[in-house]
Amino acid sequence: MFHPAALVAFALGCVAVVQASLNRRIAGQIGLAPAVLLNGAIVAVCAGAFYFAARRGWVPGMVSSDAKLAWWWLVPGVLGFALITGLPWAIARVGALQVFVVAVAAQMVASLAWDALVEGIPVNALRATGAVVCVAGVALALYGSNR
Repeated sequence: MFHPAALVAFALGCVAVVQASLNRRIAGQIGLAPAVLLNGAIVAVCAGAFYFAARRGWVPGMVSSDAKLAWWWLVPGVLGFALITGLPWAIARVGALQVFVVAVAAQMVASLAWDALVEGIPVNALRATGAVVCVAGVALALYGSNR
């Protein structure tokens, strides 16, 4: 069944291409390290504003005060840094299509594993077939771009 959150996921997929491609262009002019720093600073300002709004209750249900910091909470930030740094670097070398079709295929495989191992959502034939079709699409897109 189609869920409206799928529209958000679609939009974020488009945003990822634009964000990484623009960062590649910025990195081409000022270097990757300054581009990553600029991007990170803007993310920090936006995160701070979001946190402020959530603490004020302007964005309800976004803050829990009873949680204690766990070490693994740092992992998403490190992974975000890897995305912000790695995607523009890869796009500069092979182009956005190759980077994102491979990324989508990796997301399909990783999502199946995550759902099964962490979320307890079993892999069924339809989901596995969808992932295989996605990976086959990656192979076609990569083959087509090498000709």
